[in-house]
Amino acid sequence: MKSWDKFKKSVSHFFEKLAKESEKNFGNETLDCCELNKKSNAKKN
Repeated sequence: MKSWDKFKKSVSHFFEKLAKESEKNFGNETLDCCELNKKSNAKKN
């Protein structure tokens, strides 16, 4: 059971880290593919 708890903790930590990075990059808004496309095209120009 200890290995399962360790696994759950590491996966949970990974998702928390992923959420923080996502929030930093995209903000707290719901992601919309059209808006993301506009942002990436604006960076290219």
